[in-house]
Amino acid sequence: MQNWGMMGPSIENENTTLLSSLDFYTMRFISALVTIFAVGIFGCAPESPQSVTSRIEKQLNQREESAADSQAQSQSQTQASQPPESKPQQDPQPKSSQNSSDSIKNVTPNVSDQDSQSVSYGPPGMVLIPGGTFEMGGDAGEMGGNSHSHQSSYPIHDATLDPFWIDETEVTNRQFAKFVEATGYVTFAEKPLSEKAKKELKEAAQSNLSQLKQELLHCHPEDRKAIQATIKRVEEASKLSQATAGAIVFATPKDELYNESDITQWWRLEPTASWRAPDGAGSSWKDRLDHPVVCVTYEDAAAYADWAGKRLPTEAEWEKAARGGLERNTFAWGSKMFPKGNDVWMANIFQGTWPHDNTSADGFAATSPVKSFPPNPYGLYDIAGNVWEMVSDYYHPRAFEMPSAKNKNPKGPSLAQVTQPGQRVTLRVMKGGSFLCSDVWCKGYQPGSRQPFDNESPTNHAGFRCVVDAR
Repeated sequence: MQNWGMMGPSIENENTTLLSSLDFYTMRFISALVTIFAVGIFGCAPESPQSVTSRIEKQLNQREESAADSQAQSQSQTQASQPPESKPQQDPQPKSSQNSSDSIKNVTPNVSDQDSQSVSYGPPGMVLIPGGTFEMGGDAGEMGGNSHSHQSSYPIHDATLDPFWIDETEVTNRQFAKFVEATGYVTFAEKPLSEKAKKELKEAAQSNLSQLKQELLHCHPEDRKAIQATIKRVEEASKLSQATAGAIVFATPKDELYNESDITQWWRLEPTASWRAPDGAGSSWKDRLDHPVVCVTYEDAAAYADWAGKRLPTEAEWEKAARGGLERNTFAWGSKMFPKGNDVWMANIFQGTWPHDNTSADGFAATSPVKSFPPNPYGLYDIAGNVWEMVSDYYHPRAFEMPSAKNKNPKGPSLAQVTQPGQRVTLRVMKGGSFLCSDVWCKGYQPGSRQPFDNESPTNHAGFRCVVDAR
């Protein structure tokens, strides 16, 4: 069954499935952002110079041969062909990063000294991820467990990749603003809704009101209050109009949850929300320059990546980078949630009683500036938490069982394999969790987690980072 862990819990029965789906139609009417899904459905850094990529490829291949011979050969080639190199300046670390474990270093553990020297010649702000095979998929103890972001992450399987470069941080508002200034690009959330779209959504609202009222005749008594509340929201939403599509924004519930599948209790559609105003009217990207850009769709992210001479990562590339060379560890930083003590948080996630009481024990209630927390062993920041990150794979809950999962450099299932009759909006995969992921809720910050992302549903807890081929 469809898992809505990024916005709410798994749908457990037929009645709550209908309720959750119709709540999404409530949202879609307001801003054409979310679609109804059938139960069970289920890329300006320049390209690296030629001399650099050929040298990297040669060095990576040499590691597969005799270690002693390859190291001697690499050292000989470097001494003959490379100029003396000064050590790159390290960015000053925020306070939380200074508390990181001594074992977490901003270098690639599986890359030789020779390769790490080459990294400094690569695309600015990117890290080289070595090629090879790793075990991809869910994390220990989560299969069938209480993590709402792991239920489609199995079976664990081998994935083989060529080397690639990946952004060391999520793309920030500062970077995205440069793209918009240079191109005049307008994101989905900023665009007006067409009259045709408004008409279609009104018709959808009426259709779903009819379904809901029929459901009232056959529902369990405990579901009646929730369905009645949903009918009221659909009726109110059908009377609204707006100039732009807007985005979905988290809102702390005022009351206790009466149905954990009704995501409209903690999500609202904000017509004025976009990357420029991440929380809607009164908020601005200008006081969040180094925060990850949010309220963007897959097309918005892909347009930025194309302008920057990059692309969005595949799910396999993202997960290999996130694991940091630590095979089958539970977290991007290692095997322990708190390697430096219970008061030192390694990622920007939710603390407290979800979704009512965020204690902000990690210092942030929402997004944080990139590099506010320690990097993983590959030197990647915020690869866990802060915001979910879009990847290029189409979403299917059984993607890892498909033949495409066994391909070298897997790219996920095809569009034809994930498209269902009547489905209008494409689903992609998101990885890494966000500031809303709780250690007792979705556990999306673990590297094996994954979630569907509706391409017409920009939110204030989803962003992206980019990659470049190393060949």
